Amino acid sequence: MRIDVEIATPDDAVTALRADEADIALAFNMKPQRDVHVLWTDDLPLHCIAAPRHPIAGRKEVKLATVRDHAIAVQSPALAIRRILEAHHGWIFSENRPPVVTDSLQLLKQRVLSGSHVALTSELDTAQELLDGTLVAIPVKGLTIGQQTISLGISARRPLPLIATKVADLLAKDVVGILSEVRARETKA
Repeated sequence: MRIDVEIATPDDAVTALRADEADIALAFNMKPQRDVHVLWTDDLPLHCIAAPRHPIAGRKEVKLATVRDHAIAVQSPALAIRRILEAHHGWIFSENRPPVVTDSLQLLKQRVLSGSHVALTSELDTAQELLDGTLVAIPVKGLTIGQQTISLGISARRPLPLIATKVADLLAKDVVGILSEVRARETKA
């Protein structure tokens, strides 16, 4: 038995499924397609992620205009959430100081952990830091765009090998568990 794990953009993950180069894909904003079957999906509301000592951290919720008053670290346009935000709220990337743009989640988190920047992303991207209390997540309110999602998909054109079925089940349970832990912590805060 061999399990290979590859990190790819959400678009590339779906392409790999469609090309039979992958058995399962865990991806953000996966849309059901004729040859891709979505086994599980969950909504990921947009959050402003900040260090606990950041001035914005004490808020219960925040609007984009308030977030834009602070230095922002954002993900690259290779990710759907960035493209969605840019299409509907492009002003957050062009007004005030320019954001730090990166395709590295680690760099994004480092900027936020330092207290110099905030980030617009989901609670899943920063789950470990939210659980250990080194970052906080503030829900972004007043958006006119749909929520980001996380989905587990398989090829609809061929049967899933038994081991891949077991891995898919475990993966879905792990993500559900992590999101439940993070959301339970957020409710207590």
